[in-house]
Amino acid sequence: MKLNTAKSYAKTNAAGGGAEAHTSRIQQLERLVASCLLWESTFYTKGNDTADQIKQLTSEVSMAECIRIAVKAKSEWKLRHVPLWLLVCASSKKDPNIRISAAIADCIQRPDELSEFLAMYWKDGKKPIAAQVKKGLAKAFQKFDEYQLAKWNKDGAIKLRDVLFMVHAKPKDQAQADLWKRLVANELATPDTWEVALSGGA
Repeated sequence: MKLNTAKSYAKTNAAGGGAEAHTSRIQQLERLVASCLLWESTFYTKGNDTADQIKQLTSEVSMAECIRIAVKAKSEWKLRHVPLWLLVCASSKKDPNIRISAAIADCIQRPDELSEFLAMYWKDGKKPIAAQVKKGLAKAFQKFDEYQLAKWNKDGAIKLRDVLFMVHAKPKDQAQADLWKRLVANELATPDTWEVALSGGA
């Protein structure tokens, strides 16, 4: 009997039904993330199916790999929602050696992504916000000036002021503390954008 034989892999099919070469879970996750617009259906797959596949694959790889792919998707592939969803999924994993807060703060690059992250976090029902998630969102909040906050302070189910209260963000200085007071009071200076000029009749 010969033991040194070629290794065989279970056959898998691509979304279109064709045979697919063997790939690791990390490779599958990276390819899925790089080629999708989250929750938007494509020719072969539904957007919700893709989100569920990403969630399943994150449960099968390490938190460090999830974070690496999320940061790469944001910084290199310039994707907006998928990196946030990856971090939401990874935040439920337990690894005493990994702190996900820094990755959350890095990947959130627009104020509306703060509330979008929480909307994803509560997609399947409200739950307490993990300490590392709070820390990451609070750190990200410190990045934005008045123009950015006013431009992206949308009237969604989760508002920026809601995020500010829930994560207990601490201002860097008195100027930022005053800025956040204006955000809470809905007194931010109107941003000078072409959208604002257009709505004003210009």
